[in-house]
Amino acid sequence: MYRPLEPAIELLPAVAEIAAWGVKYTDVAVPPEMQPLADPSARRQLVTRMTKQLSNQIAQYDTNA
Repeated sequence: MYRPLEPAIELLPAVAEIAAWGVKYTDVAVPPEMQPLADPSARRQLVTRMTKQLSNQIAQYDTNA
């Protein structure tokens, strides 16, 4: 079973920036779930939310282990 690890969570900002670059320079329709990546403010909020969510999952797993 997969569970997120701290090093992977630390990569979220970099992955989000790479995805945003792809959204900006790709000539295909952007799916609705990728729209927040086009806006820097929304991207930061998304990364913050995902970081908290994944960190909570780690804490929960560590508590239950």
